[in-house]
Amino acid sequence: MLWSAGEAPAQGRGPIACGSFYTVVRGDTLHAIASRAYPRPDYMAIYRANRGFMPSPAEVEIGDQLLIPCLDGSGFQTRDEALAGLAPQGAANAAGETASTGQAQGAQTEPVAGQSPTARIIVVSEAAPYAGKRLPEGGMVTELVTRAMLRAPSLVDYEVYFDETEVDPVDALAAGTFDLGFPIARPDCGNAPALGARQRRLCEGFIFSEPFAEVETRFYVAAGDPLAASTDLSAVSGKRVCRATGRFPGDVPDVEGIEVLREAHTRDCFALLASGGTDLVSASGPGLDALMPHLGADGAAVEATGLRSRRTIHVIAPKDNPRGQTFLLTLNRGLEATRQSGEWSEVVGNHLALEANTI
Repeated sequence: MLWSAGEAPAQGRGPIACGSFYTVVRGDTLHAIASRAYPRPDYMAIYRANRGFMPSPAEVEIGDQLLIPCLDGSGFQTRDEALAGLAPQGAANAAGETASTGQAQGAQTEPVAGQSPTARIIVVSEAAPYAGKRLPEGGMVTELVTRAMLRAPSLVDYEVYFDETEVDPVDALAAGTFDLGFPIARPDCGNAPALGARQRRLCEGFIFSEPFAEVETRFYVAAGDPLAASTDLSAVSGKRVCRATGRFPGDVPDVEGIEVLREAHTRDCFALLASGGTDLVSASGPGLDALMPHLGADGAAVEATGLRSRRTIHVIAPKDNPRGQTFLLTLNRGLEATRQSGEWSEVVGNHLALEANTI
């Protein structure tokens, strides 16, 4: 059943039924609304249903009435369709709100069915702060991709899948199941002899978008450990490396013989290092200098500065997928538009402010 503006039930924090209108309240984000409506927070489904009314998935206003579509295809699938099907009184109420809010300047219109292919995008779900189903707006790079798609010169309909099965997105892309994937750290493709098997595969079989972000990776060892003077990642072969579950996986060396240990947080890895349970701690993310006071190293750990690395984060498409390459070119243009408008800096700043709570 669809509710008109005057009939909508009180908005709380419980489940939201699909096929209904939801009124945005203070503190809501589209991701949070989707988390209450669906088993998997597919916030882009809500955005697509309300496209033309919403400026972007990152912008919801208190009092907005959003159609929550059913993912099985039942019921109304767009806000306009739902308004047309409301009783006259309800349609007048909701239409009045539409008139007062208006369509955002430059907002895209819904593509005609069958005329615009859908880009299928796989996301590494546990890759904080860049991507994660439980992160605000799906993570920094997820939000940047969303904004770039919206600012692209041509409209692309797309579906984002947060993979939680630990399937390597490189395999899923190579199989043709998806067109694009992220977040992926770009290897040093010009130094092929130093690359591991997966890195060589990325360089040989995929094309990379323009960089969306940058990741710095540092390795810490116990004070006095000779590894502190290492300058080559091959030195960690046969060692135990601890990294936080849910953090961006690009910080794990592509070196044979390492044992990867997982703890809930990076600070837990430092505790494990202090007890002798691991040989190294791998920490990655933007703004590590500011985060170090939160990690509990307390002078018992030192950085192996010779192992520090910095890489860029990208969306990738297979070289044998022409459709994916077309989507990637469109995405690049949208990314440039977000940089020029200042949106890129805004999004990155918002996610950096949350880093101390997630690392």
